[in-house]
Amino acid sequence: MLRSASELAKAKHGETFVGLPVNKLWDGGTVRRFVSASAETAVNGRLRNMLAATVWRTSHSSDRGPLWHDSYRMPCELPLETQVASPTNNRPPQAVTVWGIGLFGTGIDPDGRERPGNRSLFVPDLFVRDRELRLYDFEDYDGVCKATRLSWSIPRYLEPALLFDSTMSRLLVAVKDPRAHVLVHRVNWRQDEDPRQSGAYVTFLSDLSDNKAAELVRQHVTSSELLEQLHSLTFQAAWSPPLTTVAPTRRGRAWLDLSIAGSSWRVISETSSPRSAEGWEELRPAIAGSRCHALGETLARHRAKRSAADTEAPVDERLVVLDHRSFCFEVFRTRKEQSNDGGAHQRLVGVVYDTALLDAHQTQAELLTPIAALDFGWVAGIKQTWLVGVSPETYGWIGFRRPDSTMVVAVPWATSALVELGRNVEGVTQQ
Repeated sequence: MLRSASELAKAKHGETFVGLPVNKLWDGGTVRRFVSASAETAVNGRLRNMLAATVWRTSHSSDRGPLWHDSYRMPCELPLETQVASPTNNRPPQAVTVWGIGLFGTGIDPDGRERPGNRSLFVPDLFVRDRELRLYDFEDYDGVCKATRLSWSIPRYLEPALLFDSTMSRLLVAVKDPRAHVLVHRVNWRQDEDPRQSGAYVTFLSDLSDNKAAELVRQHVTSSELLEQLHSLTFQAAWSPPLTTVAPTRRGRAWLDLSIAGSSWRVISETSSPRSAEGWEELRPAIAGSRCHALGETLARHRAKRSAADTEAPVDERLVVLDHRSFCFEVFRTRKEQSNDGGAHQRLVGVVYDTALLDAHQTQAELLTPIAALDFGWVAGIKQTWLVGVSPETYGWIGFRRPDSTMVVAVPWATSALVELGRNVEGVTQQ
């Protein structure tokens, strides 16, 4: 996949195409339009998904110090979800306090600073009647843990063993159904203006059909010091501590190295990462009369027609259309997505178009295929200044900066930037 992306980048830059000099085939503009229209969307999307969804085994890790993490046994007040209001006195459902394991990790805020303890989740003990293992967001009210929402759950019959990295942005779940394998999840955290506020939104990424990987994850979880202590104290058949812990983690520029059962695993993030404020240029909304503005208007009319034809189809809110050279960026706030807790969450997403494709006078704007689809994560309550990378270190990235921050929260949009990101796993083994 990296080779395919590299060949595509060479063609777009007018160097070679299928191994031949571009000037011996067509003019550079024709080659660029051809590869963008026929190949870039597929290569960009597949490479992006592969980098995010795959776990890599590596013999070396980042030279940065390990990130702080902790876990300990604690009581927490949960909403009694199964109780309904009494028909006689109409009382609301009552809360119940249970014991479980509190997991604490290091949050990375948009200015790049590490905030130990900023991310936390609560996993209740497993009782005989429970059919699921659950994760809860919680807050500390004067020393009392109170769950605020159910973040994620999984059936107990799968015998899940949960392992987080120290930033709690990846969740590896070893399961048996009946074969042993690992479910890989991304944990998006809400990025509020108040760094004390956090919330986890868990999404599935991939299934590692590797019995050895599942064994290593389960071995690491079950051998954690806390669980060994709890199992030694367990004397009641009615409950058992949940199999969950946090792995020692070192942070790279856009990746994390996890130490799992004596081996080093690497995960790469293609979603928003804090970057230095140097090497960026402010993006401006497309001005009337520009090719990007015209494209945006045409796309908006086309979406309006589709919405009118299908009134039940969900519609994302377009926030802005940004213009950069021949590229056009549409940024949306997604429709509200329901989660396990019944709440609704919204993400910032974007799509990228190469307006040079319109030069051929044969591509209708409403049918133009975006060359990339971007996910900035679950971002709430933030005013953004949009920026695009213009230096060798930042080219191919787009991001935003908050008014009170010196860092840029960015994602790679160009295929060439994904290639550079992918080189961080060249020479290592895919799980």
